[in-house]
This record gives sequence, C-alpha cells and structure tokens, in this order.
Amino acid sequence: MSDYFRQNAVQTTFANSESWVILSSLEQQIKAKIEKIGTPLKDWDINISRGIITGFNEAFIIDSYTREKLINEDPNSVEIIRPILRGRDIKKYGYDFADTYVILAYYGSYKILEQNYPAIYKHLLTYEKQLKNRGQCRYTSSGKLNSNEDFPGQHHWLELDNNLTLQKLEDFYKQKIMYPNMTKFLPFYLDDKGFTQNDK
Repeated sequence: MSDYFRQNAVQTTFANSESWVILSSLEQQIKAKIEKIGTPLKDWDINISRGIITGFNEAFIIDSYTREKLINEDPNSVEIIRPILRGRDIKKYGYDFADTYVILAYYGSYKILEQNYPAIYKHLLTYEKQLKNRGQCRYTSSGKLNSNEDFPGQHHWLELDNNLTLQKLEDFYKQKIMYPNMTKFLPFYLDDKGFTQNDK
C-alpha cells in the first residue's frame, strides 16, 4: 500500500477560502482551463429541481397494469397520470423506461379528486392510513399543526409531498436534463418527451 501512495501522491496547497480539491497536475490544468473559459453553474439562468417527491411511492407511482385499470374505470384518469423516470431508470445519454407512471395529485387537487377522478380517488383511499401518516400531512414546515386549513399539515393527504402546484408541474413538460440523485457513473439524459422524474 505504501508503494501506491508513493506513486500516486499529489502535492497541493489550499487557500483558506477555497474548497479542497485534490487533483493531479494534469487534472488541475484541465480544471483551471474550464474555470477560465466556462461560466459557473451559479451564473446560469436555470432552475434545478429534484423531481417529484411523493412521500409514499407505493400509492402514487404505479405500473402499467394499474394505469390501464384506473383509465378503464374512469377515462378522465389519463389527465393526471404521467410517465415517470426514476433515478435508476436514467442511463448514460438515455433511459430504460420501466413502464411506471405517477399520479399527479397536485396541491389543492384534494378538492376535486373524488368528483373529477373517482378511480384515482378510490385507489388513493386504499392507502389512506399510510398517506395520512406522512410528516408533511401531519405538520406544517414549522412543525406545528395547521388550524387554518381543511388538513393539519402542509397539504392534504390525497396530494403529493412538497406542495407541487399546477404551475410547477408545467416545468416537467419542458426540455430538461435528468439525472439520479446518487450514482457512481454520472448518467444524464436530455429529456424532450415530457417525462416526470423521481430521483430514487
């Protein structure tokens, strides 16, 4: 092991304000060149989103069989069921679609689900206990009960976590770069097909 360290040792100095980056001299030259001619990510006019957070994937992320069943029971269901790529579905420059879909029960939709999407409402009712038990359904972001709404937490139990609004949902239909939240291989996919994403 000591031979390995001798052969791969790199001398470097760190300024107090810099992040510690340990690179070979060639890698340091490449990094310096990129920083000299490139634009830092913080200066780009882009939004970074971690995708759809359901709070309970078993209820909101469905397979093709369940999708067809819900649409057969109520054709309106197709309006709020969209294909989803999970982090594990994203490969280098592409994806492997696992035939999974997400029920887009956006913020405020609890008021219309039973009336407009009865099959989806019935499906979510089978998970009522687990959905009500999610932290965001029990408490506000400050950790207190919400006494001003029809529900005690940040959103109704019939809805996705993180208060996904219809306006925010529109961002998923735009062209975007998709990637998993953790990976060894850095796969990225340029999506122009309107997939939604869950980073798991």
